[in-house]
Amino acid sequence: MKKTAKKPKIKFDSRLPDTRCTSAELATIKAKAAQAGLTPSAYMRRMGVHGKIAIKESKTDTQLIRHIAAIGNNLNQYQKRVNLGGLTPYEHDLLIGCLEKIDTVLTGLLNDTTD
Repeated sequence: MKKTAKKPKIKFDSRLPDTRCTSAELATIKAKAAQAGLTPSAYMRRMGVHGKIAIKESKTDTQLIRHIAAIGNNLNQYQKRVNLGGLTPYEHDLLIGCLEKIDTVLTGLLNDTTD
């Protein structure tokens, strides 16, 4: 079986000047580097050379978006049913409770991801 060629290893033989930052800035850099799947050093090099870094989306993010879309489809079905003839009081209370729970969860997710 034919062996695949190895990637040439990059030799880092130069150093950037030391950079001073606050503890909060360092924490932000480390968090953004981790989110991008990079070390802080690699993150800073790419930012210095390219000026922007694409954040990798996790599989969980994609699944969450699909799940939220499915919830939206269900809500559209309820809305259609309301327009055609209404809901029973029990269904109405159940729907309002679900909407409040969804709002609480989504608000929590949004607040956790803001800088």
